[in-house]
Amino acid sequence: MKVWSKIKKLPLPVLCYGLCVLIWLVGGAWALGRDLLAAQSGRLYPFDQEAADFQLVDLHQQEDGSYLTETADPQLLWTSQDGRAIRSLRVESRFSRTPREICLYYTTAPGQAFGKDRAVYPQLAPDGSYVYHLPAVPVTALRLDPCSPQEGLPIQVQFGIFHFNEKLPLWRYFAPGWAGLFGMLAGPALAASALSLITEALIKRKNKM
Repeated sequence: MKVWSKIKKLPLPVLCYGLCVLIWLVGGAWALGRDLLAAQSGRLYPFDQEAADFQLVDLHQQEDGSYLTETADPQLLWTSQDGRAIRSLRVESRFSRTPREICLYYTTAPGQAFGKDRAVYPQLAPDGSYVYHLPAVPVTALRLDPCSPQEGLPIQVQFGIFHFNEKLPLWRYFAPGWAGLFGMLAGPALAASALSLITEALIKRKNKM
């Protein structure tokens, strides 16, 4: 009761930001525990593949091992056959021209269509590879669009190794990203303002009664 009485005396912004930090910490700990359990059960483990292991759409392999795009929408398709968990993908690749958008789509159920609501955009690693971090959902299939050229076809692409589920550093589970950081800064302030307005309205209504 003493702790609760002290909490109630705190300003609304302090309470809202405190709750936000608590949710952030609990969410990061939950994600870490989830992956540890998945790894312990054998569902989450690192593995590598090559471009030839994917189903290629509008990509033609050359004698030197590189690939040429045949249209403006080349794709590499991969389907999960054993229900393994997919958390990340790092793609080694080099392009003859700027690839523009390099997007990874995923599905969460067999036969589900790929869509913009299930798309992941990459981060460029220091070594020049592209890194995708997927949400903690069952992934049944992936579609990598390696480039989206508007003109000047074809583009020559040299693929290296596709690294799945590389081990994440501990801090990565607690990194909210730029969008998440903006939400953590703006969200509690907006919530505190809304709660303050609602509280004042209720007090005024009670005084009039």
